[in-house]
Amino acid sequence: MSHGVPLLKSSKPPRFRRRGVILATLLASLVLSSAWFGWHALQLQPTERFVVPADVDGVRCTIQVEAFLPAAHARSAGSHPAVVLLHGVEGAARYRSAHYRTARWLADQGYAVFFVHYFDGGDYDDLWFLREDGDLDVKEIDAVCRRDAARWTGVVAESLNAIAARSDVDRTRIALDGNSLGGFVARSAAATAIHDERVADPRAVVVNWGGLFESTRPSHGFPPTLFIHGEKDTVVPLDSARHAAESVLAVESEATLFIVPGASHIARSQESDARTLQFLEKHLGAGPRVEPQTVDEETRLRAAIESSLWSMNSSLFR
Repeated sequence: MSHGVPLLKSSKPPRFRRRGVILATLLASLVLSSAWFGWHALQLQPTERFVVPADVDGVRCTIQVEAFLPAAHARSAGSHPAVVLLHGVEGAARYRSAHYRTARWLADQGYAVFFVHYFDGGDYDDLWFLREDGDLDVKEIDAVCRRDAARWTGVVAESLNAIAARSDVDRTRIALDGNSLGGFVARSAAATAIHDERVADPRAVVVNWGGLFESTRPSHGFPPTLFIHGEKDTVVPLDSARHAAESVLAVESEATLFIVPGASHIARSQESDARTLQFLEKHLGAGPRVEPQTVDEETRLRAAIESSLWSMNSSLFR
């Protein structure tokens, strides 16, 4: 008969041990998730920030511009084609991360990208006016547009000049890319550049779910324009984009309208992204494409998070 030392058993019931495992796994997952999101947010940050002095209705002000440049080894090649991003009624802050992702995505294609805070010339951070039903109050926004469109156009024109003067930018290869209200402003700034030799000429314009101010009059020499628009947009109706495209064609310039099927106001898809890159490459020439430097680390962190979440779920269902 064996007289070995008996194994000690935990005094805690199995359900408490399982709960401890679940909580520990959950905590580890949260830590890893926080680390990944923090790391990812850091990768999206601008390469630099600077301000542009502007004259708004006779009053001097400064406009913040955030630059997203290609990777260091690509910047050494010299000047690059540039894309100037313009936000919508939400201003620069509300959807900052979305604008940053777009900017970094374009920078990874070799473009120098500049996000212009053109509302800095006013006394507001955004025009996020909502009706009682929660939808955007288009009429109230339109009233501000009628009042301040010329101001925004002037701010963007001065920003264009400052960007074109940079040594890392090829001033002959600059595009304007505006979302919603930013698309209206981009069209207006491009029209202004045709008649004002002091303003740097954009070579192309991308209008994402935007249209045309009544005061904007395209004329001969207007740059080629790509319109991206949702089929079911109720904020800026599709007919507005059609009218804007027709106004460009009427002055014998190039206009392309790409309709995202079934999409509402924010109409972005993989195909629209591909159309945008093709359009920019055609009119600006492709920048030196740069593979994201952190893709391997991102993949590793994602895998670690997914592994932890899988372990937690497995514990829950045992």
